[in-house]
Amino acid sequence: MMVIIVSAVKFMVGVIYAIAAGFNFWERFLFPALGGILGIFIFTYFGDWIRQQLWKKRNKTQLKAWHKTLWDRFGLLGTALLTPPVLSPPIGTAIALAFGTEKEKILLYHGVSMVLWALLFAHIGAIDFVELFFRLFS
Repeated sequence: MMVIIVSAVKFMVGVIYAIAAGFNFWERFLFPALGGILGIFIFTYFGDWIRQQLWKKRNKTQLKAWHKTLWDRFGLLGTALLTPPVLSPPIGTAIALAFGTEKEKILLYHGVSMVLWALLFAHIGAIDFVELFFRLFS
């Protein structure tokens, strides 16, 4: 359950936690994927309210310059692909919402991206890096 909650806010931390906890392949895949999708859902439908609350406290009224550059260069597909490993569900969703993307599209693109990244990291988590290191260098 903790992996799902953590993955909703910081996907990669949830992935690392799932691997470190010794979860099996399906747990390493499902828990971060579900958490990431939950985060995308929450921040898509409640993101405007959350952003307004944060901006009131921080006196911010606009996005940072790199958000616009990211959006202009890569659009929704790029932010969806970058959200799990680089950004995080709140940031990726906030960028997409700020540029007026339909909520259903955000859920679809970011949800598929979460599943693909979770699948990749579940496979990577199966690699025994210590054994691999000794096979390569001995």
